[in-house]
Amino acid sequence: FVNMSPDPDQEYFSDGLSEELLNQLALISGLQVAGRTSSFSFKGKGEDLRTIGRKLGVNHLLDGSVRKAGQQLRITAELINANTGIREWSRSYERKLEDVFAVQTEIATDVATALSIKLGVGTATGMVGGTADVAAYEKFLRAKAAIALGGPQDYQRGIELFREAVKVDPSFARAWSNLYSALRYSRVFGPMQADALREEMAQASARALKLAPDAWWTHVMRAQQLRDQHLWVEAEAAAKQAVAAASATEVDAIRAYAGFLEDVGRVRESIPYFQQMRDADPLSLPASGALQIVLRSGGQSAAADSEYERSKDLAGEHGEWDWYAVLRLWSRKDADPAAVASKVRDILEADKSRNGELRKLESKLGDPAGARVILRESFRNPRVRDSWTGLTGLTLMADHFGDRDLALTALRRRVELIDFHYIAWWPYETQLRSDPRFKQIVRDLKLDEYWRPRPEWGAYS
Repeated sequence: FVNMSPDPDQEYFSDGLSEELLNQLALISGLQVAGRTSSFSFKGKGEDLRTIGRKLGVNHLLDGSVRKAGQQLRITAELINANTGIREWSRSYERKLEDVFAVQTEIATDVATALSIKLGVGTATGMVGGTADVAAYEKFLRAKAAIALGGPQDYQRGIELFREAVKVDPSFARAWSNLYSALRYSRVFGPMQADALREEMAQASARALKLAPDAWWTHVMRAQQLRDQHLWVEAEAAAKQAVAAASATEVDAIRAYAGFLEDVGRVRESIPYFQQMRDADPLSLPASGALQIVLRSGGQSAAADSEYERSKDLAGEHGEWDWYAVLRLWSRKDADPAAVASKVRDILEADKSRNGELRKLESKLGDPAGARVILRESFRNPRVRDSWTGLTGLTLMADHFGDRDLALTALRRRVELIDFHYIAWWPYETQLRSDPRFKQIVRDLKLDEYWRPRPEWGAYS
C-alpha cells in the first residue's frame, strides 16, 4: 500500500498496514499468501501487474494507498487478477485512526469474500496478543520499520520504540515478543551487549509467554530462548509447536524449525524447510542465501550453485552470498585457480567497502602459507575477534588454507560470542570435526546429550 499522506515520514504506517493485512490474509483457510519481502520488493517500481503476479507465483494482487492526516484515515484497496490484469474488486475506507484495527479486519474480510474464500481473520489486529491502543500500535510499527533497516543504530532505535510501546500498553504481547527478538539479535553488534541485555530479554520473554502462551510467534521466541540455553529437546518441541500454530506460509515459524534442525546438525532434514521458506518468499535474498548454505552443507553443491544463479537478480546486498559461492568454488578439487581469482576480483570490484579480509588475501590465493599469516594477523584485530560475521569468515577461510588450529580457535570464539549455528556443519576441508577440540565444543553445548539417544548419532561427526 502506497503512502499518500502529506508527511512522507508516515511511510512506516502504510508499510505496517500492508504487513498487518498480509498477516490477516494468511490466517484465512485455503488462502496462500506470498511473503513480506517478496511482496514489498515491488514497492514503488510500477512494474506490470501480470509480471508481478508471475514472479510472486500468485493469482491475485491486493494493492492500494493509505492517507493519514491527523486522526483521519483514507484507505483505498483493489483486488486485481494477476493473469489478466483486470481489477475484480475495489473499495475506499474513510475511518478515524482509532478504527485502524477494525478496518484491517474489514479489508481482509472483503478481500476474502471477493475471492469466495472461507473467512477466519479474527478480530482486532487479527492475532492474539495485539493491542487496541493506537499510540502503542504506532510505536510498534515505527519499531518494526527501524529494525528492517538492519544497522546497529536502527536496532537500537527499534528497541527503544518497542520499549515505549509496552510502556504505553503493558499487555501488548506482540511488542514484548518483538522486543525480545530485537534484543537477542542485537548481540551480533558487540559482545558487551549480550550480558547487559540478558536480564531484559528474560523479562520480555516472560511477559510475552504470560500474555500469549499459545501464539505461534511466542513458540518461536521460546524456541530461540531454549536454543540459547542449549536445551535442545525442549527447543525442538517449541519449534514444532510454532509450525503447527502458524499459517503454512508464515516464514518465521518455518525458520524456527529449519534453524533448529540446522543447529543440531540435522542439515539434510532441514533442506525441505529452507526450500519451503524460499517458496513462500521467493524474492527474498536472505531466504535464498540460507537455502544455499544448507544445500552446500548437505552435500548438494550443484543445487546450491543453481539457487545462487537464481538469486543474482534479487534485491539486496549480495556480498555474503557471492563469498559463499567462492567457498563452494575453491573447495572443488577440479577448481580452476584462474576462475577462483576472477570470482574474487568480481566480488571486490562490486563492493569496495566490504570483504576486508578477502581483499588482503587476493594476492595470496595460490600461497596457502602466506594466506595463513594474513588470517592469523586478522584474528588479532578486535574488529574481527568481536564480530560473529568476521569469525565465521575467518573460520571458513582458515580451514580452506589448511590452518585447522586457527579455524577451531575462531569457531570457539564465535560460540563464546553468540552460538554454534550452521558453521559447525560446513563440509570442512581439514576434517575439523574429527578434532578433540571440536568434540569438546559439542559437549559444552550439550549437543552430545541431544544426539546420543538418536539412532543417527555420529552422522555428522
